[in-house]
Amino acid sequence: MRNPFLMAPLACLVLSVSATDSRAADVRIFITVGPPPLPLYDQPECPSDGYLWNPGYWAWGGDGYYWVPGTWVEPPVIGLLWTPGYWGWNGRAFVFHRGYWSRRVGFYGGINYGYGYGGRGFDGGYWEGRHYSYNRAITNVNPTRVRNVYTRPVTVQNDRHTAYNGGQGGVIAAPAPLEPTARREQRVSPTRTQTLHEQSASRNQELRASVNRGKPPVAATGRAADFSPRHSVPARAPGGHVDEDALRARPQTAPPSPREPARQVDRNPERVAPRPVPEPRADPRERPVRERSERDPRSQPEPHPADRPRPEPAPSPRHVEPRPNHPEFPRVKPQPDPIPQHRPKPVAPDKEDKHR
Repeated sequence: MRNPFLMAPLACLVLSVSATDSRAADVRIFITVGPPPLPLYDQPECPSDGYLWNPGYWAWGGDGYYWVPGTWVEPPVIGLLWTPGYWGWNGRAFVFHRGYWSRRVGFYGGINYGYGYGGRGFDGGYWEGRHYSYNRAITNVNPTRVRNVYTRPVTVQNDRHTAYNGGQGGVIAAPAPLEPTARREQRVSPTRTQTLHEQSASRNQELRASVNRGKPPVAATGRAADFSPRHSVPARAPGGHVDEDALRARPQTAPPSPREPARQVDRNPERVAPRPVPEPRADPRERPVRERSERDPRSQPEPHPADRPRPEPAPSPRHVEPRPNHPEFPRVKPQPDPIPQHRPKPVAPDKEDKHR
């Protein structure tokens, strides 16, 4: 039974948009060793018209790298093409950029996945209206099952099978002028079938790089999540020299984030260490206070300009009359008037003799 979503036109696609810069590993770990080379394998036959090729790739699990076999899948909507994911070096660790569906094939790290994905663009087929045409020169299709076919030779510029971009020994490639435009287009996440296919590969011990040493017994399959010998093909050989470090790759723990301080582990199991109290965030409008020693007389912090006391306005000077240019004499304090005293009247001399 065909997928009913294939009948929906592309113009009706408004949901399921995903970001392509999602990391395969946890943000708290670093993967400093790139994956092994891509193995060499034959492409299984296309099961039916309308299926598109999803090349195999190395994914990361808790025990190291494991191989996700290539497979044929149906697109979520008619007219979409698949852009494979790739590993890229960001200067500190290898990060996996997950694949996505869009109207044009974008940048996938310059990795040569084969069968149309030679490192840039896609030459395995194209959409012509509601039908998909397959290039028989590089695609394994049966003309009795697939009607729309054509033949166009393809020249592969990148003959290496390195599985990562950048870093030591990685592919040196950058997006083309038109690929950033495709990056800004609407993207659709991997389908549920693709997700189940990757999860099934993660549970298969034989697909781990430490077990198959770069040559997985199931390199590709005609049906997603079906790893039986009837529908799968093994790898013919590794894609190059397999480094032992890639087979035994282990993540390195990242330093704790400054926003999330590391919790102190209490060695006493009977009590639980309290969680550290986060420091309050400083107000950007506040002026930072500079710490001073106790001996410094300026030990008091400088107040904020808004908190400083404003100086009172000086009083306006009074008008003073100019003084005359001559020395001033000391002022004499006025004395009070003397009190009048009673004096006897003088006696006439003739009267005085009479009394004698």
